[in-house]
Amino acid sequence: MRERTIPNFSNYELRNVFTALPELDRFMASPEHDLFVIIRENRTALSILTSNFRDFKKVLKFNDHGNIESKLWDSNTDFRFRLQKQIIRMMMNYLASVFFIIDYSRKQSETILSLNQSIHLSFRKKLSSEFSNDPLHRFIQDLRNYCTHRTFPKIASNSSFDPRSKQAFKTIIYLRKSELLQNFDWSAVARQYIDTCSDKILIGDVITTHYQNFMQFQNWIFLQILLVSKERTQRLIMATSTLCETFDKAKASHALLFKKSFVRYLKFSFEKAARLESMISN
Repeated sequence: MRERTIPNFSNYELRNVFTALPELDRFMASPEHDLFVIIRENRTALSILTSNFRDFKKVLKFNDHGNIESKLWDSNTDFRFRLQKQIIRMMMNYLASVFFIIDYSRKQSETILSLNQSIHLSFRKKLSSEFSNDPLHRFIQDLRNYCTHRTFPKIASNSSFDPRSKQAFKTIIYLRKSELLQNFDWSAVARQYIDTCSDKILIGDVITTHYQNFMQFQNWIFLQILLVSKERTQRLIMATSTLCETFDKAKASHALLFKKSFVRYLKFSFEKAARLESMISN
């Protein structure tokens, strides 16, 4: 029978552990902990979005790999259909995570940004100009509604061949505009984007451009959250740094919800936000 190994804590270490726990309780009851939760949820949501985007791009890259070309176009179509279903699934995961973040921002991020009138005004202006009235974003929004209320979009593949080597050198994945327009009420702003597209809408390029724009805006929101109350953010940096030191001494850092890397990231982001604010004001 295996015996359980019980850690051999010295009296000094135990004393440090019991000293550290009340400090953690005080932090969790503080306004700084509320800000910590907002920051953690913001970064977690964007991490999920990034993972879904990378999964989508990965399956597109796999689709374009020369080693699978013969499987895509041989007489057995099962492989191509399975791959196209994966692309649809990854795309719908991306769309779902985008609009989870939008719903979250509407309820949480805007609440904290509204505490600073100047920042909140900048947020509303930026939201209107870059997303609410942006044809690409409205197309993505309506595409998500299309998937939710109409049907899943039909993926199509098209390969180009080198006539000399007779080898495929490019496979594109697209949605047919003519199919998307059937029996669905696209908004006027989304139609502006659709009207600029050919019948083959290259969904990989569309989502890549949208992801880059969307992430830029969300990262801007994150920096503004840190600037809403600089004093509160500084107190959070100090509190989390002190907790890390206290729990390290007690050899109980595993009990914290964050590590030293979080404190370093928070300091870096706050300094970046302050620099950008200074550049704008000058």
